[in-house]
Amino acid sequence: MGLFLNKFNRLQVLADLLLPSGDIIVGDSNGKAAAVTMSGDATIDNAGVLTLSKVKQIIKSVDETINSSTTLQDDDELTFPLKASKRYFFICSIFWASNVTPAFKYAFTFPSSPVTEHRSIGAWNGGNGESATGALGVVSIPVPSGAAEKLNTVNGYIITDTTAGNLTLQWAQQVSDVADCTVKAGSSLLVWEV
Repeated sequence: MGLFLNKFNRLQVLADLLLPSGDIIVGDSNGKAAAVTMSGDATIDNAGVLTLSKVKQIIKSVDETINSSTTLQDDDELTFPLKASKRYFFICSIFWASNVTPAFKYAFTFPSSPVTEHRSIGAWNGGNGESATGALGVVSIPVPSGAAEKLNTVNGYIITDTTAGNLTLQWAQQVSDVADCTVKAGSSLLVWEV
């Protein structure tokens, strides 16, 4: 027995329908079952899990530490290739740790001349927060106390022009200091093309 979505957007039961692995069956314009040909943007595994390839998540696998540097440097893992003439939404969750003196700042690199907008929300020990909106630029984050792990979440969109390139998190100390400034494993970049 199998199910398919008919032309009235209702599930319909078909007896003795054998589905090859990965097939999606929908009703065609005449209400008959028809297999959907996957375009590469979506796949279904044997367990029925749908994966949309236009949504990508990069999760940082190891801590990355710098000290004595206020120069923004590319994160070793949190980068994503953007195609030319496309629209993207992204969410970057940055888990970081720093003492009060060096603090933390970040920015993003992206292809030349994009239209960009973002909103950054920070939360850390003591319930304090920081937020910023506007074009993607350098965001400096003060640290109220200690070296406890903090989280900043950046939500934004980018419209690329005719130039492809990467969306990459960059970060550094706000004030040069021998104390470590670390972006922690588990930080992530989620990007989807719309």
